Amino acid sequence: PPAVTPPPEPGPDPNPGANVVEQRVQIPPGRTDVQVSGQVNEDRIRRYIINAQEGQILALSLPNVSGPVTLDVRFPNGEMIPDASRVLSWQGQLPTSGDYIVDVKSARPSNYTLQVSVN
Repeated sequence: PPAVTPPPEPGPDPNPGANVVEQRVQIPPGRTDVQVSGQVNEDRIRRYIINAQEGQILALSLPNVSGPVTLDVRFPNGEMIPDASRVLSWQGQLPTSGDYIVDVKSARPSNYTLQVSVN
């Protein structure tokens, strides 16, 4: 069957044929961090949406990954955060409130755990 073209997303997508699986990350009340696990491959990107406020510190890391798994982190407007493309970890103070976008991707099938912290 013919492929369904998804609506365009903000920012350039380096792999337009990839299947993006989106999930909102909720940090439980009284906690500042949470872990999410999954599997990615060259055709499957896991996208996490993290709502955070201006001035908070967002910290992301991929401990114990199996394979070439990396993160891309974007501002709420879809622009890539400088120095936050194809990284294993990222931390920064947020300049604006909104939904930050974290794409987990890999060149081959890999399992991962993403550690998310918002303070």
